[in-house]
Amino acid sequence: MIASNPCPYCLVSPRDSDDHVFPDFLGGTRKVKTCTKCNNSFGHRFEGPVSKDLASVIVFLSFSGYKHNRLVVHERAWVDETTGIEYNLDSNLQNIPSKPHLFREDGKVKRVVARSMHEARRIFASLKAKGLVKGAVEKHEIQTGLQPPFKNVRINVGVEMRQLAAKMCVGVSQVVVPDVLLIDEKCREFLLAEGPPSSPVRQTYMRYPKLDDRRPPLGHTVYLEGDSRSAKCFGVVQLFGGAFQFYVPLSNSYVGRDFAALGVLDVTTFKEEFKEVERLRLPESPQFVSPSDVERSLSGWGEGLNAQIHAAFGKNAILFGASPKQSVSGLRVTLPLLWIEYELEIKLDMELVPDQAPEKDVTLPTNPNDWVLSPDRGCTALAIFDTFAKKWNNNVLSRTLGQEHVYAPSEIGPGTRLLMGDNFWCPIKSMSISYRVQQHAWLGSVNLPDNKGELDHSEHTLRAQITLTQADIPMSRDPSWPTVANPESYEAAAGNMLVVKRTDIDIANLRFTAFSAEVDD
Repeated sequence: MIASNPCPYCLVSPRDSDDHVFPDFLGGTRKVKTCTKCNNSFGHRFEGPVSKDLASVIVFLSFSGYKHNRLVVHERAWVDETTGIEYNLDSNLQNIPSKPHLFREDGKVKRVVARSMHEARRIFASLKAKGLVKGAVEKHEIQTGLQPPFKNVRINVGVEMRQLAAKMCVGVSQVVVPDVLLIDEKCREFLLAEGPPSSPVRQTYMRYPKLDDRRPPLGHTVYLEGDSRSAKCFGVVQLFGGAFQFYVPLSNSYVGRDFAALGVLDVTTFKEEFKEVERLRLPESPQFVSPSDVERSLSGWGEGLNAQIHAAFGKNAILFGASPKQSVSGLRVTLPLLWIEYELEIKLDMELVPDQAPEKDVTLPTNPNDWVLSPDRGCTALAIFDTFAKKWNNNVLSRTLGQEHVYAPSEIGPGTRLLMGDNFWCPIKSMSISYRVQQHAWLGSVNLPDNKGELDHSEHTLRAQITLTQADIPMSRDPSWPTVANPESYEAAAGNMLVVKRTDIDIANLRFTAFSAEVDD
């Protein structure tokens, strides 16, 4: 049953919950009415993981003056090499051990470093019960002034952040243009899916100066635009001033009114603004970007982010930049596909022994598949070529290329007759099927979306990790694929290539090249 005023995300359940437009972990406060199911599901599936992914960014910005409206912890941020203690680092710039550490001398516990006095007392009680310690001196010390050695931090910009971008677009639309049906079924399925295998949302490296001018430095931004003439509706989502930017195809069958909406969250004041604006007619982000363009865009990523940090807070205590080796996601990999089909050139030889003369001239169908062979004048039909095809497909017959092979049908025996004309049944003494195996090849491709990889700036290489399933492999050959004359040589020289060999045959596609019949009078 569908509610009369359903949740804007699922369009099914009633609006019995409140959901943040800009996520709470980014400092958002404005909420819209949604259903409990979607609200809880989104928090578990992608908002929670994204909050952890962006925790390091928030904490590092705190060194330059960013004051988040709640405590954020960058877990397992660094290790003090002098003590071996691993620390969490929070947005108040406090270093807290990520776990308890026990220090031993001569096999005995001499010192315990814990995250709280309660944890320290619990550990001491356990050690004392085991007879490992006798007494202890409590010291409540908070390490201050520790300067963590900043290093590469992995930030996952994966499907979870893309789902969050789609959700934020729906949230802004509910505040600014609640009368607009924003997303089509494809985008809705992506938003509601748990671990979707692919994403219509694209991480984009394009710059949108018209949009950048409408937000404060480092601000979080959601821009929506609907165009009735093109039947398209899209969103552009910028986190931290576009350090993480997404193009969201919301609908390719849009039928609503023309509009544009803007939602902005200022990271210095945490003030939110939502309003309808003039359409900026932003260009669509390309679906596919070459590795060289990705490398070029990422090489300037830190410079743009650092400039916005300085504009927002007046200083850069930490400089951001792309690491020499960088993990990237959302990669579309195109694999060359060598498509090989086997073809059999078949020649039939028969020895006929007529036991009577036909009453009139007789003929045979030009296609041997249409011949009728029977041991009892038509009551039972012998599937000679069906049996041949099955034995070939079951790899019983030889498949050596370029050689002539001979197959003698076992069904041909005493009493076997061939129907010639309407009612003349001619006995067959013997039959042989000679066949030669040929292969033909074509060069196609397989597109695999949403892969992960590593970009190496020093070597200018992009290595992708792909997952290939049966569903990714085409079931038939595309007629537009060009032919390949020598597939073995091509495969050996090409390196990474997907090879599909279609060796199975269908009796409807058997190629009969010659037929000879010897009549024994």
